[in-house]
Amino acid sequence: LQAVTATAGWLLSTGASAERPVMALSENSVDLGVLTLAAMHVGAPICVVSAAYSLMSQDHERLKAMTALLTPAVVFASDSGPYGAALDAIRDLHGGVEVVSRDTAGRGAPRFAEARDAGAAGAVAEAFARVGPETTATRTGATPAFLKPSFEAAARVTSITRPRMNGPRSLMR
Repeated sequence: LQAVTATAGWLLSTGASAERPVMALSENSVDLGVLTLAAMHVGAPICVVSAAYSLMSQDHERLKAMTALLTPAVVFASDSGPYGAALDAIRDLHGGVEVVSRDTAGRGAPRFAEARDAGAAGAVAEAFARVGPETTATRTGATPAFLKPSFEAAARVTSITRPRMNGPRSLMR
């Protein structure tokens, strides 16, 4: 809980909010778990991007599109070595803080543990008190404002490309 609270304080200091989410380029890790819990604790959405968009792509077009849509306040990468090309591809698109768990490429990006320890926990309780169903959760069916354009676009694409199913037998053909 102390790590989550400290990280939440650091996220608030970077400007992470419902309008400026956190973006993670990472495989599953303890640091990603702490970052996710901290973001949810203060009402900042977190977008964990598929590692394939960072590690297997040559042009990073999907990653660039996601970054432009989200305009994240924080971009987290688990390791600056393998994720270095992806970080370079999106650097000019977000204007946020980059932070890494391991800096194996020597990029000079702040380490997650150092950033987490520098977090001020004072505003965390206040931010947590504001988190509710109308903030980032969709328990009431409300969609956060920054996601509405992407949900509407996805709904249009899905309605065009979704095959018609006529019950379980159509799956067996």
